[in-house]
Amino acid sequence: MDKDEEIEQLKKLNELFEESNRAAKIGVWELDIETNHIFWSNTTKVIHGVEPDYIPNLKEAYEFIKPGSNLELVQNHVNNAITNNIPYNIEMQIIRKDGAEIWTRARGTPEFKNGKCIRLFGTFQDIQDQKEKEIELINSELKMGAIFNNNIDALFLTSPIDGSILRANRAASELFGYTEQEFNQIGRNGIIDTSDPKLPELLEKRKREKHITTDLIGIKKNGERFPIRVSSGIFSDSQGNTQASTCIIDMTDIKNYQNQVEEIARKFKGIFHSTFQFIGFLTPDGTLTEANDSAIQFAGLQPADVIGKKFWDCHWWRISEQTRAELKANIERAAKGEFVQYEVEILGANNTTTTILFNLKPLFNERNEVYSIIPEGRLIQEIVDTRKELISKNNELSRFTTIVSHDLKEPLRMVSQFMNKLEQKYAGSLDDKARQYIFYAVDGARRMSKMIDELLNYSRISEKDKTFERINSLNLLDDVKQSLKQIILEKNVLVEISELPEIIAIKTAIRILFTNLITNCIKYSKSDVPPIIKIACIDDINYWQFSVSDNGIGINKEHHEMIFQLFSRLHSRVEYEGTGIGLATCKKIVELHHGKIWVDSELDKGSTFFFTIKKNIDA
Repeated sequence: MDKDEEIEQLKKLNELFEESNRAAKIGVWELDIETNHIFWSNTTKVIHGVEPDYIPNLKEAYEFIKPGSNLELVQNHVNNAITNNIPYNIEMQIIRKDGAEIWTRARGTPEFKNGKCIRLFGTFQDIQDQKEKEIELINSELKMGAIFNNNIDALFLTSPIDGSILRANRAASELFGYTEQEFNQIGRNGIIDTSDPKLPELLEKRKREKHITTDLIGIKKNGERFPIRVSSGIFSDSQGNTQASTCIIDMTDIKNYQNQVEEIARKFKGIFHSTFQFIGFLTPDGTLTEANDSAIQFAGLQPADVIGKKFWDCHWWRISEQTRAELKANIERAAKGEFVQYEVEILGANNTTTTILFNLKPLFNERNEVYSIIPEGRLIQEIVDTRKELISKNNELSRFTTIVSHDLKEPLRMVSQFMNKLEQKYAGSLDDKARQYIFYAVDGARRMSKMIDELLNYSRISEKDKTFERINSLNLLDDVKQSLKQIILEKNVLVEISELPEIIAIKTAIRILFTNLITNCIKYSKSDVPPIIKIACIDDINYWQFSVSDNGIGINKEHHEMIFQLFSRLHSRVEYEGTGIGLATCKKIVELHHGKIWVDSELDKGSTFFFTIKKNIDA
């Protein structure tokens, strides 16, 4: 599996995790201690009754907590976590934005670095339904039996004094493997790991606060130990007897899933920081929230130098005001959902400069809104330097080709001119053999001059200074037909042109392409049948596929690929005049437009030449 596939898998698992959290009414939250920046997942926002685009702050987060003991409880646990590195798991009441009071469970885990707490993260769960069930169980003895026995969670009625189990429902028996009578005999200590040092404190807290929720280790009848979540409350029955109602949930699957998510997160961070590319995360307003080690180390920075800053204010982009302004404008485009890619020069360590291929990829939520942007850069300085060198070499080659073609054609012109003068001056003295020799010399010079011209055109096709422009194919073909008007009339050629599209291409090159193909159709036509040439085009998703067909002599299948090679000829010059460069030139033109060219033909059954032109030449 490559990195892109692994990252895609991580995204899918993250989406699955988010969907599971929504179903369980469990949201995620995070507090950056240094910046007081708070992150709430969508589920956390739903629990608080706020809009999806709501951005929380620390002051407002505390204002959601119901005043009184709830607020004091939360503040004490948060301070204890930040100061003493102690996670917490508490239940509290909050007041939603719509004014409704609901019970929630908040879990928080501190993260320390160099002895200092740098962030808190955890989960928020809506337990209102669970609370209502517990209250209903406590206050309604008439309904208790049905609710108790049919609950999908393991429920117990116990004595808070000695821990004896008074009743246990079917789910409890299925979970632990004991019958109700066996539960009565072993009591609470038989199904919970009593060696847990926090158990006495939890029991005392339940006695004091009337309710606790905690995670412990359960023990099944077969000795299997497994993680459980225990929610237990003390109540008085109608006779005034104090009892404890306890709900136990098997946390094995949830713990396994949490471990998998944590492992995925570790792998993601490993990939994120080990890749050679520069990668980070931006908020839609351009704030850098994370950058990988490759990007940080390349610039000789520390994370604190850039995290939390506007991306265009970071060291990499201080090469010029124009570079910063261009980046800011492109981030605004990405924030609107557009993928942006361009080459740019950035600063490295010690203010060295290098060129990167830079991307801005927007990430969308379920409402198709951009919630984050991934900036990614790849070092391409070697490619840029090689490209510049190649352009320089191509320019040198072009100048060399022009000079050589001139130097080669000058002697040919002299041969041709002097042979013509020789024939004119001594016409009466020359016999047929001498005139034939003069013809061969002049014809050879003419063919050599034509070959030099075609080679020069062939070499110039790949030059980078060609301009791609929008071309009306139909109008261009009218121009080609006009330039071939004489031979079309002489050969009585019928040219049928179907509806053709506008294309993005190099106009001169496409004119040469059609001219060569139409000329070939005429050249290799049957002597006794008027040539018919049909030109058409179909839409092939990312390409325009053109076809040029004729009713000529056709081409043997074994020669279908060879004919596109330079100087390739299937016939002698006596049969058909030519240089063997025309179709090679066509192939080079098509490849310059990111397309392909091929032929479908049989001997004596005509030929159809196909070629494709890419619609978006930059994609």
